[in-house]
Amino acid sequence: MYKLLLADDEPLVLIGLKSMLQNEKYGVEICATARNGEQALALIKSEKPDIVITDIKMPVKTGLELIEQCREEIGETPVFIMLTSYEEFNFAKDAMHFGAVDYLIKLELNDKSLEAALDRAKERLAKINPGGGTHTEMQPFKDRFFIRLYNGLFESAEQYERERKELELTFDAKGYCAAFCTVHESGAQAMSGSKQFTLLTSTAQVVCDSVEKYVLCTITPLDAKHFVMCLALDEHTNEQMLRVAFANAAANAYRYFSVSVNFGIGRIVSEPLMLKASYKGACAAALLTGEKTSVVFDTSVEDIDEPTKEEPSRPMSHQERTVASVKEYISSNLGQSLSLNEVAAVFGFTPNYLSQLFAQYSSVGFVEYITDARVNAAKKLLLESDKKIYEISEQLGFDSAFYFSKVFKKLTGLSPREYVQTKQ
Repeated sequence: MYKLLLADDEPLVLIGLKSMLQNEKYGVEICATARNGEQALALIKSEKPDIVITDIKMPVKTGLELIEQCREEIGETPVFIMLTSYEEFNFAKDAMHFGAVDYLIKLELNDKSLEAALDRAKERLAKINPGGGTHTEMQPFKDRFFIRLYNGLFESAEQYERERKELELTFDAKGYCAAFCTVHESGAQAMSGSKQFTLLTSTAQVVCDSVEKYVLCTITPLDAKHFVMCLALDEHTNEQMLRVAFANAAANAYRYFSVSVNFGIGRIVSEPLMLKASYKGACAAALLTGEKTSVVFDTSVEDIDEPTKEEPSRPMSHQERTVASVKEYISSNLGQSLSLNEVAAVFGFTPNYLSQLFAQYSSVGFVEYITDARVNAAKKLLLESDKKIYEISEQLGFDSAFYFSKVFKKLTGLSPREYVQTKQ
């Protein structure tokens, strides 16, 4: 039985919901009711419900303020289902930004919609705490594990296997591929960092819920606009199935959050240790997405029985391998912030040590390598996509189209427009 709290300032609504929820098929037990947001917050802290169904507009503290404060002070639980009327529909979408799992329109409330919302709440709870309280503590380590996997940072198969067992991760699928996901939201730059990241995690969860109707997946957030999915595939998986899965995911993300999500899908590999190649292809495919094409595949995934069998490359020395791995990471994350401090943190180095590695084991310095990589990627996009110059500059992490054009001309001797003209 899940503990559930009801919050609404309308007595008739509370009576109606309590009557409906008495049905054992819902699998919930009402632990408390509240008539305003302040009372609801106090009861949440004392009763510790798993699920809260709350009205969006209430006296003293609104439902939006309630969920925002709970996220800041308590964490991922309880999960919220919002009650709304037609005129409050936009507020319901705002609530989804803070991680509400669903919203119910009061005038359309029935057994079917209530059961569906509660099922979503239970699914979210299962993902938040699948092992009895260890998920929240372990998640940062799991995220780091997958980032290392995508960037080929394990020193050996033995090190990979040891960390996999410590984190209780299972990989037993027929094949795997990476999906690089980008979230676009109008006015996102005006949002604070914490709210933007909350939007990303909520969007990622909706995307995952949608995709998992077709194929198992694991989410790893990268920054406030990007996340990666590891897809575990079986012999029934094909490209059309994945296109439908990601189209539904994009539609649900827009429905709940008014955001658009683009997906770059990498090629299939047979082993998790080979996901680096899939991730690199996913990042390249993601650069080719746009308003008209939200899903781009690096290669066809029609034949799941023939995943890539190639072995990961072997380093010549530890230092050379480290520099090569950093370069691969840079090439796969050109659209993100790539300051020396940030990249060093990903690899667990000091900025000074990383800078020295590049000086000793690379033909160009750290900043110069990033600039060259971005300009080379820009050349490809200018010739192979229909993106505008400002769109390319944004996708490749330049501060502005003006700065991009200036850097491009400095390295090539031509402006981006002139470069395209010379190649036509």
